[in-house]
Amino acid sequence: MIAKITHSGVPEPNEASPNSRAVEEFHRIRQYVLTPPIAARVWEEVLTPEEKKRLGGEFYQALNDHRTTVAWLQKLHNLSYQRSVIEVGRRLGWLSDSKADWLLREGGEEPINLSQCEAINRGHLVIERYSRTVWWQTELLEITWGNKHAVWDFFLLACEHAKENKPMDHFSFGADARENIVSQRRHALKLIPGFPSQLLACFESVGRGTQRFNFPGGQIHLIDD
Repeated sequence: MIAKITHSGVPEPNEASPNSRAVEEFHRIRQYVLTPPIAARVWEEVLTPEEKKRLGGEFYQALNDHRTTVAWLQKLHNLSYQRSVIEVGRRLGWLSDSKADWLLREGGEEPINLSQCEAINRGHLVIERYSRTVWWQTELLEITWGNKHAVWDFFLLACEHAKENKPMDHFSFGADARENIVSQRRHALKLIPGFPSQLLACFESVGRGTQRFNFPGGQIHLIDD
């Protein structure tokens, strides 16, 4: 286990010998994520509209109130300082999931990639691709997909985009897709018996023919059953 990191970046004493590689990598990522240009990137490329709203809705106001991108994630998701640094690095693509998991484990925290049972018990959105089984809020959802394969594929695509914090437009379905395909598929999803209205409400229009599934990407687990 690496030494715990305080908000000042100074390692706390630890009974186990610190893993020097993990500490070095953590401080390298930390040095990057605390710079002002990175704050602008996180605001524009990483945070969802709902997350921005919770931070006051304006970039400079969020910086003035909370100072750093790390503090933003601490407020938004109740994360430790150490986990927030790692999460910013992961969301910006500097850390793969496996390396982020390694740093978290070395710091004595739970990894990003929970087991399926752990994710279900935490109320995350857990989806088995091939059996078309969905768990949410610790419950197995009784959704009747029937022969609506295109609608199921749309829901999967929405979840995949949400994990990458990306919106969907007609280009997400291929070059020949209709411009209004996203709104059509969302409407079709609304008609699926048993599909939760709370999940449907997570879809937000962010431009002409473009929508975003505003569900926390870290709480979506796609299982290749």
